[in-house]
Amino acid sequence: MAALRDLYVAGSSTGRADARMLSAYVERGLRVEGLATQVLALEVIVEGADALTVRVTDRFVGGVVVGGPDSKPLPRDRPTTRTPVLQRVDGVWLVETASDQASAADNTSRTSTSSKS
Repeated sequence: MAALRDLYVAGSSTGRADARMLSAYVERGLRVEGLATQVLALEVIVEGADALTVRVTDRFVGGVVVGGPDSKPLPRDRPTTRTPVLQRVDGVWLVETASDQASAADNTSRTSTSSKS
């Protein structure tokens, strides 16, 4: 968990949420191996000397859960768009927050209806 904490600004709610998720695996004696992030799109929204806001669309690929009776591949991940806010602390970029964005497909399914007259 120390390596995970090193990615986030102290007190980051995003970091706490990620730590809770990983702790749930650890408590069950599980770990994830071979997980990679595939970046599909990246856009710089705000750029400052010590702060950066980006919009990134990515997905996880290749992860396997190990430690139980059987190794199991993680389910296929759908692309997700997030807007992380990064801060430079002592020369190192750390995540402050990362808000999820609704995907275009999700928005369309919620707002589109078909009716016949």
